[in-house]
Amino acid sequence: MTTAPVPPARTGVPRPSAPSAPSAPSAPPELGCNGRRHRHAMDEATLWDMARRIPAALRRTARLAWTSARRMVTAIVVCRFLSGVATAVMLGAVARVLPHLTAPGPRVGLSRAAWALTVAVAAMAAGAALWIVADWSIRRLNPKTASAAALTLVGLHMRRNCRRTTRRASRTAAGPPRSAPCAPSTSPATPGP
Repeated sequence: MTTAPVPPARTGVPRPSAPSAPSAPSAPPELGCNGRRHRHAMDEATLWDMARRIPAALRRTARLAWTSARRMVTAIVVCRFLSGVATAVMLGAVARVLPHLTAPGPRVGLSRAAWALTVAVAAMAAGAALWIVADWSIRRLNPKTASAAALTLVGLHMRRNCRRTTRRASRTAAGPPRSAPCAPSTSPATPGP
């Protein structure tokens, strides 16, 4: 008589496990304004309150972009300005061309307008090229500014937690806090150029 084999789980011998697939990295924690004061701030904000804060937010953003990459900000401002100048030159040249093109005899009008048409095309090409360079600069600046903003936000969060920890430690009569004291960081908060 033959006996049926006993499954390994019943014998107390562990089964060899299949190699597990590497786990996907978890998403980074999100920092939010979940404090008591800020929980319903957007619900209570009016359009005037938000509009009043726009200039300060633009100043902070410009300052952050300037500290992140000065060359990119300079390139954006110069290229956008020169692109606007090129557009103005193109519109002026087109305004000079139109009367010649509406004159009787298309060949005569076209020959008189050739110089203005050349200027209009050249100004349009220069404006488009400058616009492309400015757009390229913006695309290079955005990640740097976003990482600088994230570092600033983390720094503010850490400073706030440090103050809270220090206040709690000073309230207790047990002596100094158990954790190391919070010291200001000596490393720059924004990446270099």
